[in-house]
Amino acid sequence: MNPDLPLLLLRPEHVGSLVSSTFLALRPHGGLSLWIWAVLTSRTGRQFRAHLAVGSAGRSTTKAALLDLEIPVPPLAKAGVTDERLLAIERGTHREEEEAGGTWWRTADLTAGDWSIALATPNPDVLDLGIPLGDLCGEITRGRAVPREDYREAPEPGLLAVTDIAVLGGKPVRRWVPLEPRPPVIAYPGDLFVAAVGARPHAVVATGETAVDRNLFVLRLRDPALGPAVAHYLNGQTGYGLRQVLLTGDFIPGMRKDNLARLPVPAEALGFTGGAEPLVPLDIQLEHALWD
Repeated sequence: MNPDLPLLLLRPEHVGSLVSSTFLALRPHGGLSLWIWAVLTSRTGRQFRAHLAVGSAGRSTTKAALLDLEIPVPPLAKAGVTDERLLAIERGTHREEEEAGGTWWRTADLTAGDWSIALATPNPDVLDLGIPLGDLCGEITRGRAVPREDYREAPEPGLLAVTDIAVLGGKPVRRWVPLEPRPPVIAYPGDLFVAAVGARPHAVVATGETAVDRNLFVLRLRDPALGPAVAHYLNGQTGYGLRQVLLTGDFIPGMRKDNLARLPVPAEALGFTGGAEPLVPLDIQLEHALWD
């Protein structure tokens, strides 16, 4: 019911699951499940769902409003023809799952260390299996707050583009700042961005000189050539999962600098030789597949 979150297309392994009251279940006719999942999860679909959401805090979409929403259905979808592009994107959302233990009870040692970490994972030792991220960095700096009146909405000579969480999510730059009188924190090509606020944004390698928003960390690696490998690991299931363990905050999750520095990176992960292309958010992938 949260318009900011994607829909979930149920699969056989979900049969028998308990479902939270924050979900609405839809059973479409005529094999339209994949199409409806794609439309309502796309950037345009999320915008329509947000428009229908009610409540100032904890916005949610009501069943009546959702059922009244009109969505386009092309002839092929009406005929039950599967769009292989949408199917490939949906398959890309699957993750390998660990076999559940025999009981949900476990013992946590709260006599030493951080309580939040002990309660977040049944195996806190995983945070010691690898090279601390801080050891790979010459510097980890959080972006600096800029007074609202100093922001500019268009590029001009002497201004520097600002990279923020929205840019990490695939949106274009929308703010620029002057270098004086109070210089912003600046990232350079090869640096690594990691969100300081929120649970979803991923790691991205900087490709140009840019100012850093206060809700981002900029990591200056001792060996800039490792940037793509470190970003790839942080964006993967293991690295991203460990990042969730280290988040703090009850309502707005955030990352502390010392927690980020202790995040372990396995030595074998540094051998990655692929590119550092940022992950394309699911809603943007579907937006391109549906409407382009």
